[in-house]
Amino acid sequence: MIQPVLFTNIFDRKRSLDDLIEESKADSDFHFHLLVSAVITTLGLLSNNTAVVIGGMLVAPLLYPILALSMGVATSSRQAILRSLQVLWRSIALTVGVSFFIALLFMEEGALSNEVIMRVTPGLEDLFIAIFAGLAAAFGWVKKRGVSSTLAGIAVAVSLIPPLSVVAIGIASFSRTVIAGSLTLFIINLIGIVLAGIIVFALFGFQNLQQDEESKIAEEEIEKQIQDKAVKESEEKQVIVDAQGHSHVVTNKEPNE
Repeated sequence: MIQPVLFTNIFDRKRSLDDLIEESKADSDFHFHLLVSAVITTLGLLSNNTAVVIGGMLVAPLLYPILALSMGVATSSRQAILRSLQVLWRSIALTVGVSFFIALLFMEEGALSNEVIMRVTPGLEDLFIAIFAGLAAAFGWVKKRGVSSTLAGIAVAVSLIPPLSVVAIGIASFSRTVIAGSLTLFIINLIGIVLAGIIVFALFGFQNLQQDEESKIAEEEIEKQIQDKAVKESEEKQVIVDAQGHSHVVTNKEPNE
């Protein structure tokens, strides 16, 4: 068994692992906050309002699946990696789609604000910002010391939602330069956070928890299947009240031939 370089007990590691899987779950709350973040951020970018853009960053839950991806790599769990990539892909698609719609509604033709222009010329400093922000996020997550304020600061320091919103603005304005620059910035930030997270989680010894991680993900899948089955069964049943006030359950499912 590989001994951790940074000290934390096994219970804290398991707790951090379980919490991260739970927070990175792509449920209705996750998608709601992501949608709200995309709307706020896009409006802030279009109106050149830095405070509004920051507000949109704080709402975004995108940091959780990115840290979960780092965890999956650190534990060498193919199942966890695929889960995180799936959540990220859907999150990116939702953010760009919503931002594109908002841009079509509110963007003035040919006008690009300074907030947009700032995110189309990424540099080497952006990679270092992402790496050190990722180190702080992963370390704070494991230690759980001021983790809320830590993640809030990371969300502001590292551009995750804004570059995706700028990609949508670039699509709406038919600008390849805007699309390429903002997409590059997002990829730089994504790579920086993931690499930093892998380092921190490995130093804490999470590579020994692959089985625990995959068991937690399996439980999540079973829970989702049970919920889906319950919803399906409720849709197939209909309660009818007759004239005497008696209720009868009628199944909408067609009989098997």
